[in-house]
Amino acid sequence: MELEKAEMRVKWGKQLEKQEGCPEKSKQLLDYYESQVMKRGGGLFKVPASEVDFADNYFDEKGEASYHTVSFIKFKSGKKDQATEFALKNYLPVSRSVVSSVIPMISIAGGWDHVVFKKMPNGIADPESDSISKTWSDEFIRQQSGKEKAAEAMKFWNNNLLQESMTEFAKALWKK
Repeated sequence: MELEKAEMRVKWGKQLEKQEGCPEKSKQLLDYYESQVMKRGGGLFKVPASEVDFADNYFDEKGEASYHTVSFIKFKSGKKDQATEFALKNYLPVSRSVVSSVIPMISIAGGWDHVVFKKMPNGIADPESDSISKTWSDEFIRQQSGKEKAAEAMKFWNNNLLQESMTEFAKALWKK
């Protein structure tokens, strides 16, 4: 089976070179494709067992659709372990207080260090009405014991740990 896959990749590579006109253009296109895959969350992730809050749910194509915000997060070089600990200690409890389902995924390999799914309580109909920013901020301030400590924590996250982030929407099908 692996041999067949390798042979198919070689044939596909030759066809792409022919289509693009030369090996350099083919490589350039493949490099671009790979960079986009890495930007869009491709990779290998683990979900810490202690952090899974949907143990009775599993994927099912005929299940009920739910919608999530998906945050892709990249940390500064050498800061992944510290940032992971910070996020699980400071952000996850806040998110769990405000959102019904939060799934943190920690990268083993890939372009992003963390991917976090947060369920949108009202679905996709009006994403702006689903914004939990104010509620989340209020809960974060409460859990950090005041605005000043919350501001310090956010500043530390943004200035010392976070390199890049982006958020998208996702549809999931789950059976209960």
